[in-house]
Amino acid sequence: MEVYHKIKSILRTSLALAKAGFKLKNEGSYLGILWYLLDPLVMFFIFLVIRNITGKDIENYPLYLLIGLIMFNFFRKTTGESIRAIAGNSNLIRSIRVNREMFVISIVLKNVFSHFFEIILFMVFLVIFKVSILNILFYFLIFAFFCLFVLGFSFILSTVGVYIYDFGNLWNIFTRLLWFATPIFYSSKLKLPININSFNPVYYFITATRKIVIYNTVPESSMILGIVLFSLISFLLGIFIFEKFKYKFAEKI
Repeated sequence: MEVYHKIKSILRTSLALAKAGFKLKNEGSYLGILWYLLDPLVMFFIFLVIRNITGKDIENYPLYLLIGLIMFNFFRKTTGESIRAIAGNSNLIRSIRVNREMFVISIVLKNVFSHFFEIILFMVFLVIFKVSILNILFYFLIFAFFCLFVLGFSFILSTVGVYIYDFGNLWNIFTRLLWFATPIFYSSKLKLPININSFNPVYYFITATRKIVIYNTVPESSMILGIVLFSLISFLLGIFIFEKFKYKFAEKI
């Protein structure tokens, strides 16, 4: 019962922090939530222009491209911000007794809010390209596992960020490389010198979404299994590492 109340308290506080962070980010902005759409839209139109090079053989390429950009954008932004989740709140952590988990969870929730605006944009494109909008319902199930995966990863990265101050710079370089390694703007069937798709969790989530939402097909059982396993392993490992080090955070920041 005590654990239940603790989890409930953490989630409630995390949600409040996420709402505050979301409002603060849009406060004083002329474009408001449109800023969240600007990044994927700019990249979308760039790669749409060079479609003949990157995706001329891909059916419904605009949808294929947009959902890849949106999902990777969520992963990149959330994990990038989570690195400073603990170190960036050093004053609070040192001065009062708070649940450290809420700082990480609030970042994930804040980016979930902005992600929904991107999904609404994607739904508009589904209508434009006359693809059934009903399949988007299955996306929310995939996204639930994606959030679990990203949350676990965020717990790990926030812990590392306490001990390695410049880790954010290294992570930015890694996500750029991962962006090119993940079939976002080119076909997943393209043969690369080094094929890391089998070991790339983001690939599983994006590809399964495309198959279900855009192409109305059922992903392979191995892909579904990969989504579940990557999500659970990331979440459980993240919780384990965070719990092991969280009481030492105040000494390090």
